[in-house]
Amino acid sequence: MVKNLYPFITRYIFLSFLILFLIISLCKLSLANESVRAIQEIQWEDLIIKNWGNEQQVLDEKNLAKLSENIRSAKPNPVYNHKMIRIKGFVVPIDRDMEGNLHSLLLVPYFGACIHVPPPPENQIIYVELTEPKADIRAMDNLKLDGTLLLENTDTGSAKTAYKMINARIVADDSRLSGIWGAILLTFTSGLSICLGWILPIRKIKISKGVYIFVVTLAAGMMLCLGLSSVLVNNSTTKTTLFIIAFLVMYFWSKFSADVNKKRHTDPLQSSDTAVACAFHNFPECFFILSTAIGNFSVGSLLTLTMMAHNIPLGLSLGIVANNIDIYKRIKYIVLAGVIPPILVLVIYICLRQFITVDTIRQIYPLAGGCLVSIALLHLLPAVLNKNNILSILAGLSSGIFIMIIALLFIY
Repeated sequence: MVKNLYPFITRYIFLSFLILFLIISLCKLSLANESVRAIQEIQWEDLIIKNWGNEQQVLDEKNLAKLSENIRSAKPNPVYNHKMIRIKGFVVPIDRDMEGNLHSLLLVPYFGACIHVPPPPENQIIYVELTEPKADIRAMDNLKLDGTLLLENTDTGSAKTAYKMINARIVADDSRLSGIWGAILLTFTSGLSICLGWILPIRKIKISKGVYIFVVTLAAGMMLCLGLSSVLVNNSTTKTTLFIIAFLVMYFWSKFSADVNKKRHTDPLQSSDTAVACAFHNFPECFFILSTAIGNFSVGSLLTLTMMAHNIPLGLSLGIVANNIDIYKRIKYIVLAGVIPPILVLVIYICLRQFITVDTIRQIYPLAGGCLVSIALLHLLPAVLNKNNILSILAGLSSGIFIMIIALLFIY
């Protein structure tokens, strides 16, 4: 009798445990789904109550200033008070222990906020208390966080905040890695766009003397316009000083390289000075593209297009000017002007971004401007001014300046 019951009891116990396991798993899955549904992913603009209309306006300087003031004066949104939310932003470290573990931080909407540039308004900063302290978080890391949002004022010394997030945890962001690779791709695309004339087989194109003079002065006009814009836009004593220093350094370097080129019987238009000037020009642009695209790939893409709008015509004209250089020099110039700046920017962003200010990067623009103007005045224009073709010279200069002004309008 007992032997007959034993298999039945065994199967009954096994089935009971199996059903219990399935019930517990379903309950856990239901609770997990309920927790996911309870967490609402929001954007930074959701944290404020708009006190202005939605009508489209021309984004000129006046309207941008008005929009900025509207955001600053907007009231915090109470809808998310005591709610579980998910939001993505940049890190400003606040409290670390002796072992380097980060316990609290500020989450801000854009790169450099509270460290390199003035802080955003209080309604656009969240004071975050991490559930588990982390040692591998650094300034300006781009993170996605879950936590309970409180409408609570906090003064950290670095900034005042209108929100506080408690029980915060870092969410694995699958799009972050692809976003970083996308940002790197945009950075190299912009950097290499100025080398297009050296990349393409332009040396196979035969051009007349008049066309050659036109292209040389076209490049000179674009370089003059681009270089002078670095000091004419938002001019300051520091910018002017850096511009003059860069111009003088390139002047004396050009004198030295001219003697070397003369001994080697090398055309000054084919020297590496132009590639050096382009490298200086590329560096700050690549930095802004990388840091912007990591936070917002769409904005970084638009920024890349605006940079390419003036890099491509300049690069093509430089390639035509030096259309008979050999393949080894082409590779050398491409690496110098288009590859090294993005790599250097990437290394600096990874290792030193918490120490590099946006203003510091911006100071490279007048340095690049001085280099570009010196190349135009010392190399390009002297090579064609004795050609006795004033119409081609004037047409090239005016066309270069016009093209660059149109391209710069997309940036400024």
